[in-house]
Amino acid sequence: MKVVFTRNKWPVSRLICWLSGERMSHVAVVFEDALVFQSNLFGVSVGWWSEFKAAHHVVAVVDYPHLGEECEKKLYHAVIDRFVGRRYDFGALIYLLWRGLRWKFFKTRLPKENRLGSPGGLLCTELAAVVLEALGVDAPDNVDLMSPERFFRALTQPNQKKEAIS
Repeated sequence: MKVVFTRNKWPVSRLICWLSGERMSHVAVVFEDALVFQSNLFGVSVGWWSEFKAAHHVVAVVDYPHLGEECEKKLYHAVIDRFVGRRYDFGALIYLLWRGLRWKFFKTRLPKENRLGSPGGLLCTELAAVVLEALGVDAPDNVDLMSPERFFRALTQPNQKKEAIS
């Protein structure tokens, strides 16, 4: 299993990169180099890794090679059963973009919670965090206020404070 951090040419991706000043706008989880799970504007879905790679520029990868094939299968079946078909959290995205604009122009720090986040919807960072927590990996706090690149840094530099805005 691996967690991939990407961007693409879609306007939302470009907006996220511009607001954050970062290279990554999306997070997805890949199993067996074949299936990709993501939460995007269309909701939580599963697709083919080869098609996903053709539409996204992969900026970084965090690999979890210690999983056996049986463990990966159990995990992605659990993700399918529990999350595929859930809606995207548009309220959380709108709030994050609004606060991103305030941060970009006025350097206003993000609050501790995403006030428009919905318990029924998932951002891409939230889906990745839930999968990682199922593996026993300590995912960062407040991922609904965290850009994909900051989520990547929290995973790869665990000794640093895990906050949405540094």
